[in-house]
Amino acid sequence: MADTFDDSAKAVLTELRGWAERAGRPPGGDADEARLLLDLLHDHLGLGLTDLAVGDLSELLLEVYPRKVTVLEAEDATEVIPTVRDLLAFCRNTGRLSKAKVTRLETELEGIEPRFAGAVMDPANWGPARSLAQSMAADGVDLSDQSAVDRWISDNDHDLTGFEGAGPFDEDETLDIAEAFGLPDRLPPLRLPGDGELAEAARASVLLNRARRLADWVGERRDIADGYELEADDVADATAALGIDAGELAHVWHFAEHTEFLSWHDTYVTTGPSAGDWPSADDDEVLDTWQMALTEVLSCEQFAGVDPDEQTRLVFDGAGVAVVMALFLSRAEGIPAVELHEMIRDGATADLPPDLAERSWSAWTEEHGDPADLLLECLRDLGAVELDRPSDDAAPWVRLTPPAIWTVRLQLEQAGVDVPILPPAQEMTAADLVAVAEGGVEEEMDAELTSWVELRGAEAAADDLLRTAATGSTADRLFATTLATRIGAAAEPRWREALDDPRLRPYAKVALAGAGTPDAPAELEPAPEDLAWLLTDSIAATCPVLEPDDVAERLREALPPDERPQDLLDVMWRLDHPDVLEVLTLIGDHHPDKKIAKAARKAAFKATSRSTTRG
Repeated sequence: MADTFDDSAKAVLTELRGWAERAGRPPGGDADEARLLLDLLHDHLGLGLTDLAVGDLSELLLEVYPRKVTVLEAEDATEVIPTVRDLLAFCRNTGRLSKAKVTRLETELEGIEPRFAGAVMDPANWGPARSLAQSMAADGVDLSDQSAVDRWISDNDHDLTGFEGAGPFDEDETLDIAEAFGLPDRLPPLRLPGDGELAEAARASVLLNRARRLADWVGERRDIADGYELEADDVADATAALGIDAGELAHVWHFAEHTEFLSWHDTYVTTGPSAGDWPSADDDEVLDTWQMALTEVLSCEQFAGVDPDEQTRLVFDGAGVAVVMALFLSRAEGIPAVELHEMIRDGATADLPPDLAERSWSAWTEEHGDPADLLLECLRDLGAVELDRPSDDAAPWVRLTPPAIWTVRLQLEQAGVDVPILPPAQEMTAADLVAVAEGGVEEEMDAELTSWVELRGAEAAADDLLRTAATGSTADRLFATTLATRIGAAAEPRWREALDDPRLRPYAKVALAGAGTPDAPAELEPAPEDLAWLLTDSIAATCPVLEPDDVAERLREALPPDERPQDLLDVMWRLDHPDVLEVLTLIGDHHPDKKIAKAARKAAFKATSRSTTRG
């Protein structure tokens, strides 16, 4: 994809130069600046020149450019506005944009021009990469000298920050989290233990139980030194009492403060209100405390005490939320620990140029260690994640525990994201099972289907699923028939009945032929109409997430050997399928083969005419 954009940008710049030469027009801008602007427009706004609309230039020049481009002196940016003006004139004269639109964009540019230099030089608008480069330049570092850059990073112990806008899980941030991760209004349902089982898992938290033991050690009163730290003798006594080292004690000490297991006063510390209730409180209170504890782990406030310079906290800021959300969305499958390490590194260095990012990260981790190790250790000690090695020599995978899943779900529900809880297996309907299948997690679907079929019996289960397939949406039909197929030969009688239903006949033929019935060659040979129906269902049920290549692949999968796609499209427009027009339009708009796309558009026109005539 990047190569495609590079080729396109080069072509635009070549045409721009030719246009200027033919017009005898002295360039008002700079070719390098033009390429930079095209890159920023593509990478950060997802736009090309032909996509520009009013408002885009303001975002590009007053928000993106100041944040992403290092400008040491205001004079260094004097070519930017003239370059944009040249690009707009080029778009007008080559027909890339209408004259009316260019006029509106030029008016917008006039309003930007007097504010641009101030925006570029305002530190409040700088991102991490820009701030880093400005700090180096202010100290006289030659940015082209890698050894000088490395020395500066080491000498200044520079922090790397990332994951902006994804704060900890608390009531003020849940909506931001939902928006930051682009979550839909509804996520697939999940299965959770009851509150009693969740609370028992929460009570087993190593971190919370250490906080309680620390509170017991503090007792009614314990004197503290300046900075709210323990005296040296007390540190030795506390580490011995808890069976941990001084580094772990520093972490637990600050964690206990933020979770109210300890209460601070001017010169002493006492047992806090949470300590007396842990772990003997009722289930609701235990889960509330555990939820607060996860919030504190993700907020990273407690790490300030582990690292006096607060570097770890700065690297962590928001990274824990990104990791936990990724694990939540991965469901029971989990994520390899190495991918989580890469996620934190990439997020922390996202705004840095690649070479500088690698050097900065290496210098930082050599001094402080990999922050992902500390994060995963804290989450494991809390009881929020579990690490599993598929084999002795395999890298570990990380999964959320049920209390963590419960907490994240609660926060997402408060943010307006619906995450249904599955009922007990004996109460599940076929529609519940279909909702699990729509979630796309194979292991969950197999487990739920197995227990559900065992409770109902194979024939009754197949009957319920195919009834849902016949009466539900296109997506319901696609997933319900998939589940019914997995029941196997015991579902055959119900499949035979489904041959009389036009909506299910194509699926019934496939299922019965797959079961090896003797009459498969004659009775169950799929007709062109069956293939067209299956293709229409498949695309209609998944079109919101299909890429153009996916559309082409679905079409190839539906075709018998030696069949032309155009022939199948000619069958599709004749179907009495409620989604056929939408599917044909999708193929016409997105299929990469121009001939097939044209045939789909022609078929869509016929489908429209047929619908109008019948209406």
